Amino acid sequence: MTEQRIPQGGLPRPRPKLAPINAATTTTKHEERDLLGRYRIWYTKEDRYLRPMQIGPAGIYVVGNFCDLVLVETERNPWY
Repeated sequence: MTEQRIPQGGLPRPRPKLAPINAATTTTKHEERDLLGRYRIWYTKEDRYLRPMQIGPAGIYVVGNFCDLVLVETERNPWY
């Protein structure tokens, strides 16, 4: 508790305890296909410890008549 967090009287600012957060992380798209032919698609980003974290809900898609993916169901985030 002897470290001063606010510089006073012209003292240099102390170094931060944690590494700086890189806000420009890339978003990664993940796709899984089950035996029924459905696709589960979700997106992740890395947190400050480089662990992947899910961004938003996952979507369940099926292949439509014109070979495009059609949203059937939306899964909630796993932490709800």
